[in-house]
Amino acid sequence: MQQLAAHKRVRVCIRVRPPPAPPRSSSSGSSSSSSSSSAPSSSGGGGSHDRAVLVNAAEQTISVVTNAATGAGTCFHFDHVLAAAATQREVFAAAAQDIVDGVLAGYNGTVLAYGQTGAGKTFTMSGGKRSFEDRGIAARAVSSVFAHVQRDVEHAYVVRASYLEVYNESLFDLLGDAAGNHGAAELAIQENARGQTFVRGLTRAVVRSEEAALDLLFQGETNRTIAEHALNASSTRSHCIFTLYVERKRLVDDAFDGGDDGGGGGSGSGSGGDETVASKLHLVDLAGSERMKKTQVSGAMLKEAAHINKSLTFLEQVVLALGDKKRQHVPFRSTPLTNLLKDSLGGNCRTTLVACVWPEETHNEQTLATLRFATRMMRVKTSPIVNRSGGGGGAGTCTAASAALLQRYALEIRQLKEELALHDALAGRSGVEYDAHALRTPSHRARLREQIRAFAADETQAPPIVNAVQTRELLAVFRELLLDAEQRAKPSPAEPRAPDGNPLVLPVVRQIRALRAASPREVAYDKTELPRLPVGEQNQSQSHGEPETTDDDDAEPAAAVTLPVLAVRRPAPSDKELFELFQRQEEPRPESLRDLDVAKQNLRVAKRDASALGLEINRCKLAIDALTLKLQESAGDGEGERAGADTLLLLQLKDAKKQYRERFERLQEKRAEVQYLLKIKQQMLQRVTREYERWKLQWLHARDAADAT
Repeated sequence: MQQLAAHKRVRVCIRVRPPPAPPRSSSSGSSSSSSSSSAPSSSGGGGSHDRAVLVNAAEQTISVVTNAATGAGTCFHFDHVLAAAATQREVFAAAAQDIVDGVLAGYNGTVLAYGQTGAGKTFTMSGGKRSFEDRGIAARAVSSVFAHVQRDVEHAYVVRASYLEVYNESLFDLLGDAAGNHGAAELAIQENARGQTFVRGLTRAVVRSEEAALDLLFQGETNRTIAEHALNASSTRSHCIFTLYVERKRLVDDAFDGGDDGGGGGSGSGSGGDETVASKLHLVDLAGSERMKKTQVSGAMLKEAAHINKSLTFLEQVVLALGDKKRQHVPFRSTPLTNLLKDSLGGNCRTTLVACVWPEETHNEQTLATLRFATRMMRVKTSPIVNRSGGGGGAGTCTAASAALLQRYALEIRQLKEELALHDALAGRSGVEYDAHALRTPSHRARLREQIRAFAADETQAPPIVNAVQTRELLAVFRELLLDAEQRAKPSPAEPRAPDGNPLVLPVVRQIRALRAASPREVAYDKTELPRLPVGEQNQSQSHGEPETTDDDDAEPAAAVTLPVLAVRRPAPSDKELFELFQRQEEPRPESLRDLDVAKQNLRVAKRDASALGLEINRCKLAIDALTLKLQESAGDGEGERAGADTLLLLQLKDAKKQYRERFERLQEKRAEVQYLLKIKQQMLQRVTREYERWKLQWLHARDAADAT
């Protein structure tokens, strides 16, 4: 904890972007630019790119060569300097791991990604879309927070999430019910009584699991504003702040919950005197600074670039003012971005800046500007403190009386646990669990469910009764299983049934189901209206044996139907045919389709690995059961024979349990990977669908124009 308290200034981590891969064909200009939006694979460089930026990992320095002939340049020293070959895991460990640990300890934390457009800021924060190892700081921070929440059985946690976008100096809620309609009229930046900045009207959704938090993260990323320019095929046109709010409160045993009035302002159970620790983690992905000549933007994108550069300019002015001891006024209110970052810059927060730079010589000017800004950020002082609030909701620490009472309770609990452990040792029992919170973990409750199901199938397999706490938990799990079984056994009230008890299906319903099963599935609904057949084709169809249903009077206006436009138009192909054409329409293949194929392949591999781990766990479980049975059978042998056999069996059982735990932990990690890759696949599907619909409209318009001519 001393390392956390020593965090008194903004720390800076430099990340060098790998040079983009050379274009595969002369027509794939977008291909090289698209690689700018996600970190290219591999190495720390090669060719002429290495001469522009030199990294010394041992000294944590980075040098920008400004004169290639003499090798002269400018050298900078930072807290961490990561070369182009650094992985996402290494970036998180260097830039964000201690910030996340501080948030879990009660400190506010902020990680900012800053740099030129296309330098890798969004890849650093949000991650790539191809593999689980490409997860960014945001996804890894979410995983780290919920892993700690699951391990900590002494506290109750409430975690909330928000996702805010600053686009053209306006605020947008990316997690709102209609994210595109939540503008500046509904969101407003305000300050509370303690001078802390917050956004009125911003959605703060409660998340109870890592999967739920990742769902919100992906939802916000889907709603972000992006565009394409010369340096980046997926350039984010706004500043985005993903925030996790963590509230923690110590759990107090029910035996001591009643001496105080129960007004606590935090989450969880406990007496009113307990303190609540509330912290927040800001993950900020700043839009890239742009030079109009390089990005070659115009129109609406030119206006966006002007707003981006304006907000970044005022951010630099705020940093300059914070670093100058003589300045008394800091212009935080100049822009919404600087106002939002007021607490993160020089306030009650532990802050890290991740500065992303290009390695090419053509970007030296912007690289030097980024490194100079990072140097100024290192001069900004912060004042992080643990955010505690008492049971009444006021800021501060616990009173001396409540602190002494908590210490006395903790000492009494520890002494009682030691006495129970001694009693179990004298009775020949070991590993008995008395902690009610430990018995409520998902793994232990799953074990109790298995024991109850085994007892329901065979009355001889009765669950062992260890103590009162375990018995109460066993009964609670039994009640859950019973209620679940009763719920499943209830017939649906809206479904009619025949006298024999089977569902009553009407003949019309059967016909509709048969028609649905026989109809072909298509990629999407085709809303294009098919034109009427010309008169000549109608006569031909009627001449092939189809009955005529019109009278002579109805046939008189037939000559008026022969319009030239209708006669030339061709029926629109189905969506399935159009999608196959879309897949073949570009060479090379569209990047979204390539990313979707990679996501599907990675998901298949992860599912296969998870299935293999499940089989290994089952084998370990069978081995544990067999060894346990042998130990029970050897209890009837003589003392001399049993001693040696039991020792060997105990060693084998210990090794089998170790393998079981290792494989179970790997299975948990693999399941998390499957869930993450599944979300990546869904995001890629949405992207392909959007591109296909856009291409479809263009293709239909082009075809109609060709038919008209």
